[in-house]
Order: sequence, then structure tokens, then C-alpha cells
Amino acid sequence: MDLEEIAIPVGSIELRGILAIPAEARGLVIFAHGSGSGRHSPRNRWVARRLGAAGLATLLFDLLTADEETIDAVTAELRFDVQRLGERLVAVTDWALREPALAGLPIGYFGASTGAAAALIAAAGRPLVDAVVSRGGRPDLAGAALPQVRAPTLLIVGADDPEVLALNRAALARLTGLKRLEVVPGATHLFEEPGTLEVAANLASAWLERYATRRAPRWERYRHGADVGIRGFGATVDEAFEGIGLALTSTICDPGRVGALHSVEIRCAAPDLEALLYEWVNAVVHEIATRRMLFAHYHVRILDGELHAIATGEPLVISRHQPAVEVHGATYTDLRVHAEPGGPWAAQCVIDV
Repeated sequence: MDLEEIAIPVGSIELRGILAIPAEARGLVIFAHGSGSGRHSPRNRWVARRLGAAGLATLLFDLLTADEETIDAVTAELRFDVQRLGERLVAVTDWALREPALAGLPIGYFGASTGAAAALIAAAGRPLVDAVVSRGGRPDLAGAALPQVRAPTLLIVGADDPEVLALNRAALARLTGLKRLEVVPGATHLFEEPGTLEVAANLASAWLERYATRRAPRWERYRHGADVGIRGFGATVDEAFEGIGLALTSTICDPGRVGALHSVEIRCAAPDLEALLYEWVNAVVHEIATRRMLFAHYHVRILDGELHAIATGEPLVISRHQPAVEVHGATYTDLRVHAEPGGPWAAQCVIDV
């Protein structure tokens, strides 16, 4: 697995990072460092290698510029400006969501020290984040953002780090989504004791593999009179809606012919899942028509009746894509979203072509 040094534009500055993408990556983990650490942190690079072996792409980047790090080394004030760090993490996340090489990958955060607070602040403001892990972190510094975090969150703390453990227990009580606290025996704040970092890495890997990876979306088409029915399947309703997106693309052309060059953010809302499916299909059709684009990757997150998505594809080229039909929109015919008992989610509708 090759390591690529990158520069990520964030406003008027650039943040340096190291990106590693294994073959057939199943997700992306973005590291948020803190307390004077950075992309060259030996502990976080060791954890990144462990995650890479599990099929996860990793992005380690510096939350501060070189000039800011020089100031912070003297004052230690910037590392505690978690609001600024969280905003930068959101910007890096948006870059990753639009990066062709990372198209469609679920996103998890791995935060350490004050970087954990930045990760939780960013997750609260970016619903497309799928999971958060904190190692020896200060989640308490996320303050009012804690109850707004919907991504499954794992807090890992050393048993011999009593002050930080107490702060993590207080933060855990304020988190309202899926959450867990894991205490590693014999570990202090930096997990320098033999075997403790490996335990933390294994806990993090298991959490991120469970909540920040997805299987390839499954979909199918079926005939419905003069129109076409489309279905999407998945372990979650998000995956089923992603499958619907690919089924929609497949009515126009083979999704395998569509490259990952540009990304578009799509949002819609509705009072129930069937109505949301109708809005989702029509939103994608609108983007196809107005942008003259086709999409081959969809990353969907549904929370409280609101759908947030990134669709990645490329401009339509008639000679290469050879579109078979023009899709006019969704209909209410055969509109259904459901989960079989103990089985996958399925979403379906008929589209007007």
C-alpha cells in the first residue's frame, strides 16, 4: 500500500497529509491529531497501518500549519481551539467526499487528545460521517456538540489515566446516539505500555469495520408496462437508497462506464421513507438533467427524515456512455421501502422513462 503526501486546500491555507488507499478499500478513516501531534505521529501511523491491513483507507493530516505549530509549541493555545480544529476537519472531510479516488467510501474519524473533540464537533456538523473513535481523547471539550453527534462513537481510555477517564465518562453521558466506553487495563494517557496500543487499535478497527464500511450496493431493474421499476438492497436503509441510485443510473447506461471525476451534494427531506425515496429519485434525476452528468457512486445518510448524499460521476458523453433512455422522474407506483425480519432493507419504485 503506497503512501501519498498531499496538500489539502482549506480557505487561504493548505494542510499537509498522508493518504494511504489499500486495494479494494471498504472505508476511509480520517485522523484528527491533537496536543502537538501531527501526521508523523508514530502511534497514529502504527494504528493507520493496522486499519489499512483491515481494508480501510487512512488520511493522517496536520490540523495546524507549520507556522501555527511554531506558535502552538510556545503557547499551547491553538491545540485547544477545538472549534477551529473541528471546522478544519469538516473542510478536509468535504475534500475527501469529493476526491475521485475516495468516491463512495464511508467515512470514520479517529481522534486523539484534543483531536477527539474536533472529531466530535465535525461529526455533529457533518451527517455523512459514519463513525467516530477517540483514543485517550478529550471528548468533553466538544461541549454542546456532544448531544448532536449521531455517528456511532467509541471512547477508548487507559485505566491508569484517571483524570481523562473521568472526563470521558462525563462526555459519554452527554452523547445521545450509539456509544461505548472501552477501558484498556494497564494503559496510561499515551498508551505507551507494552501491548496497550495494540489493544486500542484492535478495538478501533472492530468499531470502524462495523460502522464505517459498506458492501457494494445491490440493485436490480424490472419491467413495469412501458416504464421501468428499480430496486435497491442493503444491510441498512442508507445502502438500499444507494442501490436505488445505481439502479437509476443503470437504466441510462452501464454504471461501469461512468468515471468518478466530480461530486455533487444532494439533500432532501420527507415525512416518511416512501416519500423520501420519491424525493431522492427525483433529486438525482434533476441533477442528471441540469448538470448533464451521470453518477456511479452514491454515499447516503438518512437521519430524522432528512437525506444527505454525495453523488460522484462525470459529464455525459453520448458517444461513450450511449444512453439508452431519458429518465423523467419517479412515480408513486410500486413505491415501497421496507426491511424483512432479520434480513436486508429493500427500496423500490417505478420511474417514468
